[in-house]
Amino acid sequence: MMEWQTILGHFAVQLALVALTVLIHAAAMILVLRHFVRSVPPEGVHVPFLRSVVFLFHIVCLILAAHLVEMVVWGLAFHLIGIFPSSFTAYYFAIETYTTLGYGDVLLPRDWRLTSGWLATTGLLMFGWSTAVFATIIDRLNESRIQRVVERLQA
Repeated sequence: MMEWQTILGHFAVQLALVALTVLIHAAAMILVLRHFVRSVPPEGVHVPFLRSVVFLFHIVCLILAAHLVEMVVWGLAFHLIGIFPSSFTAYYFAIETYTTLGYGDVLLPRDWRLTSGWLATTGLLMFGWSTAVFATIIDRLNESRIQRVVERLQA
């Protein structure tokens, strides 16, 4: 049975990792949105389809990079704390759990097991946040396209 000091210590580590993940993700999403605002042409300017697709691919890469950094932070913490002796195993577990893939072939030691729930929940929230930002960008890109279609139908 774990002592309260151990539980509170683990909770402090978990909370710190969640806070760091949110900080990284907030910074990344602000950068993504700033990039979008700077890259959007003035209203009424037609953007070719292929150029839009390349731009969206660029946005996806930025979002994926943010998630990768966040997974690496968790993996690095697992390795530095000594939860996993191998850095590969630490990163593998972090990626597998953050994405909620959850093969179950690698488990945290018994006294750290609650951490996997924190990691999976944090990953789910970060993916939801990314999806919201990406959907907003797509919506804004499509506004002018939809307006052009409406104008053509009314002409």
